[in-house]
Amino acid sequence: MRRVAALLRWGERRALTAVAALTAVVLGLLFYYPVGTVFVDAVSVGGEWTAAPILDVLTSPFYRDIFRFTAYQALLSTVASVALGLPGAWVLARFEFPGRETLRSLTILPFVMPSIMVAIGFVATFGRNGTLNGLLEALGLPEVTLLYSLPAILVAHAFYNAPLVTRVTTAAWESVDASAVETARTLGASPRRAFRDVVLPQLLPAIAVGATLTFVFTFASFPIVLALGGYQLATVEVFIYSRVQNLAFAEAASLAVVETAVSLGLTYGYLRYEARTASSGRGARPRRRRPLWPASWARRAAATRLAVAGYGVVVALVFVAPVASMLLASVAGPQGEFTLDHYLFLLERQRTGTSYQVRPLTAVRNSLVFGLGTLALALPMGCLLYTS
Repeated sequence: MRRVAALLRWGERRALTAVAALTAVVLGLLFYYPVGTVFVDAVSVGGEWTAAPILDVLTSPFYRDIFRFTAYQALLSTVASVALGLPGAWVLARFEFPGRETLRSLTILPFVMPSIMVAIGFVATFGRNGTLNGLLEALGLPEVTLLYSLPAILVAHAFYNAPLVTRVTTAAWESVDASAVETARTLGASPRRAFRDVVLPQLLPAIAVGATLTFVFTFASFPIVLALGGYQLATVEVFIYSRVQNLAFAEAASLAVVETAVSLGLTYGYLRYEARTASSGRGARPRRRRPLWPASWARRAAATRLAVAGYGVVVALVFVAPVASMLLASVAGPQGEFTLDHYLFLLERQRTGTSYQVRPLTAVRNSLVFGLGTLALALPMGCLLYTS
């Protein structure tokens, strides 16, 4: 029996070694080699090593303005995401209501939605002929022009990143020890003072983590900015794409290197901070949640529930309306009538599409193949890191 166990352990070690070697080869070919070529293009001109391309980017007033605007929109997007995500964390952490766990699970949904789908949803909602302007027209109010502007980019970024802030802050809020809050109240602290002195210091690290990750994500944002802002609101990522399209590879590589350095620096700071705070909150007794529908409608309880309802309206406008508008636009005709012509067109294209046209089922198959391929590469890497 011991011999069999020893043989199994030997086989497991050999299998892990093989997976590690295969993972290293795959990472080298599919990640490190392409990234390395970008870095080489940034410090090599005509076969000679030089830092001129990077120095040109760093000293160019034009590109300094591009980096400044990129950081500016990332900062505003971070503020918008935190402002939209914190009330959600408060509702999920402090109130009990039917569907709370389902709603918490749905906060992961924006992370799995394709960027182009979100852009289409925002066009269908906030466009000149979108659902929002249709509603405003029905109410006799003037239309709102939001698309292809900085506010459109900020709202779309908040759509993606506010749920991240909500998730990390909710986890921190639920890890606050109820005993500490009760002790502060016993010593005479008011609810507001107990929150400020006991709860808030434990929430700030989670808020800082969410804000840092949001800034990193929005600093490197590409599809949302290109689709909802265009070149007139171009960020570093959009200019990298533009330079590649114009075959200016050295310039594009230099921009990519500087952007990567900024993102990696922020990510490193986040990881250091996460490592220091990884054990906080363990063993705490969470505070009891209040029912969302109160037993008594006193002034304070009514004001609190009114704030929750107002936040629900904002959530419906930012998160639900784009998805619902996209679905509605898929079954709406030119005059707003119900039609399935768009879906029938896809079936017709699948049947009659020529060789140079992409057929719908081919596109779906390609997406599934790419997704399964990514899973096949990522799963062994994840298992290897977990076992090591």
